Amino acid sequence: MELGILSLSDLQTDQATGNLNDAGRRTREIVSYAVAADQAGLDVFGLGEHHGPDFAVANPAVP
Repeated sequence: MELGILSLSDLQTDQATGNLNDAGRRTREIVSYAVAADQAGLDVFGLGEHHGPDFAVANPAVP
C-alpha cells in the first residue's frame, strides 16, 4: 500500500480582503507541502491538473 497527499492547487480567497491569493505564493506553499510529505516518508505527492484561472498550476484550455 502507498500513502500520499493530493493538492488541487486552488487559489484560496484572502479572508481579510476577499481577493484571490497570489499564484506564486500558493505555488511556494504547495512545494513546501511536497517537501514536508517527502521528509515524512510519504510515497506520493500528487498535483491535480486544471484548465481554469482559479488554480495556481492551471494549464490553458486545449482547443
